[in-house]
This record gives sequence, C-alpha cells and structure tokens, in this order.
Amino acid sequence: RLTNNFFYDPPGRNVGYNELGWSSPNVDIVATNNYFMGGFESVSLSDWSQVNFTNNKMYSQDKFAIALNTAGSTASYSWDNNSYYGAGLVLFNGRTGAFASWPSWTGLDTHSTYQPGAPTGVWTFVRPNKYESGRAHIVVYDWDLSSSVAVDVSAVLTPGTRYEVRDAENYFGPAVVSGVYDGGLIRIPMSGLAIAPANGNVPVQPVHSAPQFGAFVL
Repeated sequence: RLTNNFFYDPPGRNVGYNELGWSSPNVDIVATNNYFMGGFESVSLSDWSQVNFTNNKMYSQDKFAIALNTAGSTASYSWDNNSYYGAGLVLFNGRTGAFASWPSWTGLDTHSTYQPGAPTGVWTFVRPNKYESGRAHIVVYDWDLSSSVAVDVSAVLTPGTRYEVRDAENYFGPAVVSGVYDGGLIRIPMSGLAIAPANGNVPVQPVHSAPQFGAFVL
C-alpha cells in the first residue's frame, strides 16, 4: 500500500523511476494519491494480479509518464482518475506509444487526464505530525519557480504561536523563516537555499532541489 506520498527527481535529468513490483508474479497493490514527479519512467508497475492505482499524478519531461508490464489481463484492475503530464509517452508490455492510445490498449484510465508539458502553478502540502502538536512537514512543488511561496499552516498553528521552518535538505542549518504566527499565510523562500554538504569522499556534491521542489519541517 502506497498512499499520500510525494516523489521528486529533477525532471530535466530524465533518469530513474519509481518501481512498484520487482520479481513476478506480484499479488496486490494499492497506490493512491501519490505524486510521481520526474524520471525516465515516472512510475513503473510490473506483473500484479490486483491493482488499485487511482488519483495519482505523474510527470516525465521527455520520457514515459507510466510503464506497465503484465502477463495477465488488466480487466480486474481499478486504475482511473489519474493525471499525467509531460511528453505524453507511455510504455505497455514493452510497446511505446502516446497517451491517447493508452486507454484503448489497456482498458485503464477511462476518466484520467493528460496535460502536455510541465505542470504549472505552485502545489503546497502541509502534513501535521499526529504525535507532536504544532509540528508538520511541508512539501512544495514550485513549477513557476517563484522565489518564495505562501503556505497555509492554519491547521497546525494557532495565532500567537512562535514558529520556525527548517529546510529538510539542511535541517541543522539556520531556520529559513521564523516568527510569531498571526493567523495568515507564511512565506517560505524557494531561492538562495543551501544544502548540507555530503560527508566523506563523494564524486559530486549534491545540489539543492529548489526552487522547483522543497521539503520543510515546521
């Protein structure tokens, strides 16, 4: 079961994939409300007997938004109401095609949508920590590459609460924003963020995923 997750790989790299299913046969999977952003194949599923794949978003800039391999029928799959972005390429049992052909090939995604090119706008998500009041994870997909984004944290903070937001890619660095919550939106910077350097002998130091993607801890 894979639900309510946020995945990101810089779309311009066009490498890698989220692979669901390795050796075959696999039995059953539920993958709902996930964001698979970037990759050579944004998500790949292989040889499942039962699949519930609904309300997911996929984006591959130049390659495959979805790849499905199965030796059996897809008639029992619950696979619909998904959103696809990017080049519009799909892969079904090794056959490449356009998304327009996908429903007729597979019998899937009857009510799903495809948008050419990259997503647009700013997508923000606040996930409260159920174990610690006032704490939350914040996820930002900043497709407009804005220098800062407005985030609604009213479900987590009450007015008058002192807060700080830390960058998950540099958690022990300084807070990226702090203050006393006034009940409105807070602005989180998406430019000028520093990533914690890797320790040890690494061939290439990592670079920050912002401004296109950010993960923060409130």
